[in-house]
Amino acid sequence: MGNRGGSISWIPDERTLICKQCGSEQTFSNKYSYRRAMGISRNPSDLSNCKIENAGLCGKCRRSAKRNWDNVTDEYREQCRERSMKYWSKPENIENARLEAIKKMGYSSLEEYFQSDEYKSQSAYRTYRKAVDKRSRTNLKRCRPDEYKRWKNNTYDGTNYETGLTIEHKTPKSVCYEKGLTVSQAAHINNLEVIPMKDNIKSFKEWEQNRKIYEKMYGYNTYNKKFLIREEWWNK
Repeated sequence: MGNRGGSISWIPDERTLICKQCGSEQTFSNKYSYRRAMGISRNPSDLSNCKIENAGLCGKCRRSAKRNWDNVTDEYREQCRERSMKYWSKPENIENARLEAIKKMGYSSLEEYFQSDEYKSQSAYRTYRKAVDKRSRTNLKRCRPDEYKRWKNNTYDGTNYETGLTIEHKTPKSVCYEKGLTVSQAAHINNLEVIPMKDNIKSFKEWEQNRKIYEKMYGYNTYNKKFLIREEWWNK
């Protein structure tokens, strides 16, 4: 290696990055990829896809970094949606994704997975979830017709993330299933709320965060037995 041009901005031909967050090493196939990851290229076009706050991070840490979606345009969202639809419209991509997922779960083939107790359990939950969603729509239409109409006129369709409406379950369906609640109880009108998809996801994340906090506070078994569901909304 040598500074042939004698420039003070010369960058060595290094290719191994030591992540500033986790300390792991990542070796790139060429020095240009390394420079982009470090945010030190002399050519501005090389850094067009590099966020400066992620400079010096390995691939895993960059992917897990918190992202700010506040400035994302509707045009960009539509481009992402179109790319996703194009990719998942190909049967081979769906098949490869399914195979990769079940191999991570410890199964060697789809046939082996479909015969497992794990699949039967997940299948039962999917059936439960669909039944709750159907009953929830019926209850909302009967008990709160104005809210049902508002949801129906602006239902989330995969593109209107900030404004598209969903029927939120204040206590998540997964928790209702975990605690053995019936479909009628989970879909009770007192457990329903019409909110945008953006707020729906935020609400679920807050629920999960609070659950982790309370599990540490009371202990896993005590919290899940006594406090996981704090009220019997279906009896009100």
